[in-house]
Amino acid sequence: MLRELKDEHTLLFHGTDHESAVDILSGRGIHLCSGRQKRDFSSGKGFYLTKNVNDALNWAKSTTAKPAILVFRVNDRAFRSKTRKLTLNQQDTESWREIVTSFRSGKRTTKTRQILKEYDLIEGPLATVRCETSNGELVFEPKPSSYQMCLISEDFADEFEQTLHSILFY
Repeated sequence: MLRELKDEHTLLFHGTDHESAVDILSGRGIHLCSGRQKRDFSSGKGFYLTKNVNDALNWAKSTTAKPAILVFRVNDRAFRSKTRKLTLNQQDTESWREIVTSFRSGKRTTKTRQILKEYDLIEGPLATVRCETSNGELVFEPKPSSYQMCLISEDFADEFEQTLHSILFY
């Protein structure tokens, strides 16, 4: 008896506003340059996703009066096999902090420039920020049990937008 192998899928969420959601749905697509400056894994050229729908909704609510959530359904097998991704984790806080500090400052280092050339996306924990009381310096720490993915390659973003499954308007 043959058993059919079922593809496993992951749902990823992107919080935005109604107008941007409709633009993406109607064919405009994902435009990385629409990203905000000085984010954790990009500086003006990135598209962020999360595995937590509430995180996406909270982000959208913090930026617009008309929030929308884009839901992407990604085939895990296909995604793993052809995606050039940089995974940063909480065990390697030094590398994570170096990359986040570079992008958040808006000053690209040799390492971050190389990452932008070599990878389709960066994934890892969200940053929390605290101010060092002794010198007023901002210190970035990974937020426990958080996850974000940032698409940084235009070609990959064009392909990724085909996984758009649905949109939730609030």
